[in-house]
Amino acid sequence: MGGAVIQCGDFEGEDKSGSPIPAVLAEAYVRAFGRPPRGKVGAGLARLLGRGTEGAEAQVERAILSVKYDEEGEIPPEVAELLLPHLMHYQQALLQQLGIEDDVERISEHRGGGAGAKYGGKPDPGWHLYCLHDLVKACHKSSKERTPIQVLW
Repeated sequence: MGGAVIQCGDFEGEDKSGSPIPAVLAEAYVRAFGRPPRGKVGAGLARLLGRGTEGAEAQVERAILSVKYDEEGEIPPEVAELLLPHLMHYQQALLQQLGIEDDVERISEHRGGGAGAKYGGKPDPGWHLYCLHDLVKACHKSSKERTPIQVLW
């Protein structure tokens, strides 16, 4: 079964840790902007109706669509920097919910089975934490070095 890996500069995340990244980024988007991101069709319709998002919201929505649909998705440093506090807060909430430390072995014990959990189709704190473990590190690196994060499927 395939999956996605998170990379930023010389950092490479754990095997398949990026698999639920669209769902994880959508949660960070809700935390940042108070509403869910529009999907591919919703964003296109909103633009046609003159109701497209602008600025940071639009940039984050484009990054979410990129990591969801592009074979080599990209999160620009500006988006990484903007979402980092929301991703960290989400990570801490999940760690507290499961009562564990940010340790890959401990997190792996809590990952659910099946493609729905792995790819974010069904909420799974273990898979989301597995993704956040690497995504938060990549966001720190991206923010500091101004290098985009790559999500390779």
